[in-house]
Amino acid sequence: MEARRAGQGLPLLTEGSAPAPAPPLSLRAARAGYGRIEILHGIDLVVHRGEVTALLGPNGAGKTTALNVMSGLLRPTDGCRHVAGRHLNDADADELARLGIRHIREGRSVYANLSVDDNLLVATSSGGSTDRIREVAYTLFPVLKERRTQLAGTLSGGERQMLALARGLGVDPAVLLIDELSMGLAPLVVAKLYDVVADVARAGVSVFVVEQFATLGLKYASHAYVMTNGRVTYDGPSADAIDAVHAAYLGAA
Repeated sequence: MEARRAGQGLPLLTEGSAPAPAPPLSLRAARAGYGRIEILHGIDLVVHRGEVTALLGPNGAGKTTALNVMSGLLRPTDGCRHVAGRHLNDADADELARLGIRHIREGRSVYANLSVDDNLLVATSSGGSTDRIREVAYTLFPVLKERRTQLAGTLSGGERQMLALARGLGVDPAVLLIDELSMGLAPLVVAKLYDVVADVARAGVSVFVVEQFATLGLKYASHAYVMTNGRVTYDGPSADAIDAVHAAYLGAA
């Protein structure tokens, strides 16, 4: 993987110490919502550099809203959004995409009436070369090469998710935000997709995945957050998150 834009040239300096790189993306005391309805009530989230970070929680916890704030689809009404140490509350999704923030939205967001290959070409509009995105997509997912002239709307659910993931990875992102990677897919397909996610994190991409199925998130992530009712109730190693997960999903709190 090439050098990541969101982490370049923007270190935070501490007096008397060597420069320490800022997290590639973070929210601090962020509040956000829709109209007069506040969904996020002052949350802190950090995308950990070169790792898979998971955001877990039941339906209605505010997970997708948090991702929308992180990617620029929604502006925080209070608090801060930082990209590699820069305060960028007013940046929109296009600007953040040019900085290397890629958002794979829930529902396998591909253009159904375009071919697989044309879907990949559209992804280059905010950066990246045609050859590069094809190389990444067809190397990671050979089945897409076999289907390259096929309309994306005729692919299986798993293939559409592969295409959505390939579109995000083919432009060498700094941060990959993924919403519900496993939704509606067979376990074998989900395992393959998460193996790819783990591989790209090891290659240097910082991955932040929202996952309703907590066991999946805890299996692949190094760090986990748990949200309920628009608040973070756990922030720590995935290995220690199980009690917070039970409380969130079963109402034990």
